Amino acid sequence: MTLNYTITKEQLLNFHEQHILSTLKYKKFSTKMRILYFLISILILVLVEYRIKFKVFIGLIIVGIIIFVFRKKIYINKFHNQIVKVYYDHKKKYLFNQITLEINNSGIKLNTSMNYELIKWKGIKDFNIIDNNIFIRTFTKDNVFIPSYAIKSQEELELLKDLFFKYGEIKPKYNYPRDIEFILK
Repeated sequence: MTLNYTITKEQLLNFHEQHILSTLKYKKFSTKMRILYFLISILILVLVEYRIKFKVFIGLIIVGIIIFVFRKKIYINKFHNQIVKVYYDHKKKYLFNQITLEINNSGIKLNTSMNYELIKWKGIKDFNIIDNNIFIRTFTKDNVFIPSYAIKSQEELELLKDLFFKYGEIKPKYNYPRDIEFILK
């Protein structure tokens, strides 16, 4: 099976940003923010003079509400900066050229004007179908994103699932990977 497509940096960033709040990284970030806020609040209340404790307490509550309301925006901004470092690197320009992806018994062949890669079946971590987009995580190389418009029909999608199961014994998952990591090279 062969697919031809081109993706933009914006499409890839939007895909990840739509789903990043369901990951373990976001949960850890949220927990760290709560603990840090709690510890700083305790420290400030202990160190502040008794006469202004009430004003400081009200200020801490307001800051806590602001952090709670904007925690998702804060994390998406942090994530956006991290993923821009990953995908806007000149070494990854090949990801945004015309891509020819071929799936056969040896693995997934990615061919662009600047790069040729063979990802063997043993190198594939998982195969995710999210909003009709395909996201393939690998153990060592870049993850593979196939936009929904690259797959022409439901029959093609079923064939793709069958090939992954036949050659790699990999069943599709229908959610964004909760334990996603991006390789910073």
